Amino acid sequence: MGAGVNPQSPASRLPLGVRTAICRVFLRTEVGRTMGGLVGMTLAESRQIEAYEGPAEEYAGVAAEALLVSGKAAPYFTEINNLLAAALPRARTLVIPASAHNGIAAAPPAVVNPIATFFSTTATDRG
Repeated sequence: MGAGVNPQSPASRLPLGVRTAICRVFLRTEVGRTMGGLVGMTLAESRQIEAYEGPAEEYAGVAAEALLVSGKAAPYFTEINNLLAAALPRARTLVIPASAHNGIAAAPPAVVNPIATFFSTTATDRG
C-alpha cells in the first residue's frame, strides 16, 4: 500500500518480496501493531476517496474557509491542494516542506503553529 500511495519513495522501488519482509518485521513493533490495526480504516478511507474522486470544480460550492496543507510525503497532495484552492472560494494552501506524512502526529512547530493560527483567528484577522 505504501508503494501505491507514495510511489516516488525509494522503498516503493524495492522488490515486492523485500517490501513484504520489511512489513512483516515492522508489524512486530509497537508502532507496526498500531498501524496494522488501522488497515481496515485505511481501506474504508480509500473507498471514500474513490467515491468522491472527481474534478476539483465539483467542490466549488463549499463555502467553508479551508486551509489545505501538504508536505514532502507525496507531491501529488500539493498538486491536488492547488487545484482545490483554485476551485474553493475561501481556501488557501500551505506547503510545509519539512513535514512528512505523520507530520500532524509528530506535531513539530512548523506544522502545529500555522494550523493553530488558522483555527484560532477569524478570516478578518487573516486579512
